[in-house]
Amino acid sequence: GHTGGIILILPPLGGGRAFWSYSDINSVNVRTINDIYCWTLCVSSNNVDIQKIKTDDQFEVIYNIPPEILNYSIPKITLQPIVENAIIHGIQEADDRKGLIMIEGSINNSIIKLSVKDNGIGMNNDKLKEILINIQKESDSSESYGLKNVNQRIKHYFGDKYGINISSEYGRGTVVEIIFPALIINEEN
Repeated sequence: GHTGGIILILPPLGGGRAFWSYSDINSVNVRTINDIYCWTLCVSSNNVDIQKIKTDDQFEVIYNIPPEILNYSIPKITLQPIVENAIIHGIQEADDRKGLIMIEGSINNSIIKLSVKDNGIGMNNDKLKEILINIQKESDSSESYGLKNVNQRIKHYFGDKYGINISSEYGRGTVVEIIFPALIINEEN
C-alpha cells in the first residue's frame, strides 16, 4: 500500500498568495520565483503523490529556497519538468534505495541558481553528453523536450549566458542547475 509521505522544508514565504488556478499561472509567461515555488509545491506535490501511488515508492522532497530570492522573475513552468524528470528517470529507476529530491536556491553576485538534486540512478557520461547536446539544439525533436524548453525559455528572457547545467554520476544521482540573473520583469499580457 501507499505509506510514504512528502517532507517539505519551507522558508517563510511572506504575504504572497499560496495557490493559483491553472488559468492564473498561465496568464503571463514570467512569474516570480515565489509564484513558481508555490505553484511547484502544489503541482509537484500532487505529481509526487501520484507517482508514489503509481510506483508504490517512498521518497522525500526537500525544499530549501531562501526568502530573499522569492520576488525575482523566472519563466513559468521552470521547475516542474525538472522535478518530473528526477522522479521518472532518476528515482523510479533506482529501486534499491529510498529516493530523495532536493530543490535548493541561492543568490551570489546577483545571479540566482536553483538546483534540483536527486539520488536516483544517474547517467553515464555518454547519456549525459547526449542530453547536453539535445538541450542546445534548435530543432523540435522530442529528445529531452522538457529540459530543452526550460533552457530555451531561460535564454530567451535572460540571454545566452544563462540556462541549465546538468551533472550526473551513474548510480549516485543527477543535479540540474537553473542559472539566471536576479531581475524583476514586468510583463503585460
